[in-house]
Amino acid sequence: RIAAASGLPLYMDCPGTIFVAAVGGYLPGIVVGYLSNLTNSVYDPVSVFYCLASVLIALSATVLYRRGFFRKVPGLLLSVLVFAVLGGGLGSLISWAVYGTDISDGTSGPFAVRIYNSGLFPLFTAKLSADFLLDIADKALTVLLVLLLLRVVPYRLESVLQVPLRRGPNPFRDEPSKSMSLRAKITLLISVSILLIAVIGTCITFLLYRQALIEEHTRVGVGVAELAASVIEPDAVDSYLSEGDDAPGYGEIEQRLYRIRESSPDIQYVYVYRILPDGCHVVFDLDTDDLPGGEPGDIIPFDPSFAEYIPALLAGKPIEPIVSDDAYGWLLTAYVPVYNDAGECVCYAAADISMEKLRNNERGKCRCIWASSS
Repeated sequence: RIAAASGLPLYMDCPGTIFVAAVGGYLPGIVVGYLSNLTNSVYDPVSVFYCLASVLIALSATVLYRRGFFRKVPGLLLSVLVFAVLGGGLGSLISWAVYGTDISDGTSGPFAVRIYNSGLFPLFTAKLSADFLLDIADKALTVLLVLLLLRVVPYRLESVLQVPLRRGPNPFRDEPSKSMSLRAKITLLISVSILLIAVIGTCITFLLYRQALIEEHTRVGVGVAELAASVIEPDAVDSYLSEGDDAPGYGEIEQRLYRIRESSPDIQYVYVYRILPDGCHVVFDLDTDDLPGGEPGDIIPFDPSFAEYIPALLAGKPIEPIVSDDAYGWLLTAYVPVYNDAGECVCYAAADISMEKLRNNERGKCRCIWASSS
């Protein structure tokens, strides 16, 4: 929390975990790492997703310390690399699962954006590279801090914490027992249990988070599409298609659609299409900063991947919101039919709702009603 409040370009979230794992062993390190993420989730709910990375860092810290990797420079360098792989590598994968292609989020966001803007790497590789490189610096400073703490901590404390449970003499054996000690068995059992809890907890929390996010954006998307549909004059759609800007009231409705789109920063696109067998006929298609919208009467062909929705849309029936997550972002698209007085569907009002804050959004392909990421 101090690192975040001070604006440091580092995480500094593992010194305690690594120190306790080195001094106390597997179980204390795992408990500290796991509870640290749970505590941070009070301030930042997403922190709970990284419990697995913290648990693995605690396990690796115990192994590396007990094998003497903290005593020599090559071992320290290898330790930094291992911690960076778990923190930056695995952490980046978790971030990608949580945030999607929003590489601008998090401490490494500005660095990832600069790597991506260089044109040398795709989004995922840029994010992974930024997280890993930044984590090397973070874990190097972390290891140095842990070394300092290890020199300060009394040796008596470390020796007490590392004392194993003693076994009594075995009357059935003449030779000393080479089997695993009771303490080791208990530690292994509890460590594996907590690791499984971390994995299962991370998966369940992520699924709940994703579902809650989808439900929230569904309400927003449907609400925006319904609001856009309410401003359309059903009987004037034919004149909108044939005359465009020259049609009476076209400009006024277009400005109202712009205001609807600007009512929320999560709204990516708002547009109105008439669905016919030959494709999507543009009625309204609002311009954006990076790409002008289609002209009234333009025909956009159907995307084959959404062929299952064509019969319902041609029949003028409502469809469920569509969620997509690909290289163009994680978006939710809602469609609301516009009916005339005779009950006939004359067009669909649609809204694309951004489910991530992607600052470097690429909108370089043709947008159509079937591809909510276009």
